[in-house]
Amino acid sequence: MSSQTFAVLYGHEIDKYKLRLNNKTKIYSVDEGFEFLGFRYIKKNNKLVVKVKNQTKKRFKRKIKVIYKLYLNDKLKLKDLEQVKSSYLGHLSYGNTNNLVKVTLKKYAKDKYYDLGNEVKIVNNSIVILEKK
Repeated sequence: MSSQTFAVLYGHEIDKYKLRLNNKTKIYSVDEGFEFLGFRYIKKNNKLVVKVKNQTKKRFKRKIKVIYKLYLNDKLKLKDLEQVKSSYLGHLSYGNTNNLVKVTLKKYAKDKYYDLGNEVKIVNNSIVILEKK
């Protein structure tokens, strides 16, 4: 179904809520897939799949690298580092990003948790360290 067909079929919903669409707005069918807030939403086997855009991955890796360098050079407080990291982790938690986060933090963070061989997971927008025995 094209976006024009979709707009005509659901135009009554737009009128119902007295919404106005400007010329920059495009209505997509979920079948077409769309990008929103750093994620790509696609329909696969009648399920909605949420993937992180490559640009978002690159931005996350670059930001983590920069904030850890600043922290290690005493140009950034630990509190500020944790705020930036938590913000990204909260945003990325809406997609399937555990591997991205784990690999990126392991590469740039050089935290003591990785030196001990512990596993890191995101649970409820928080970092959870699972210690190996």
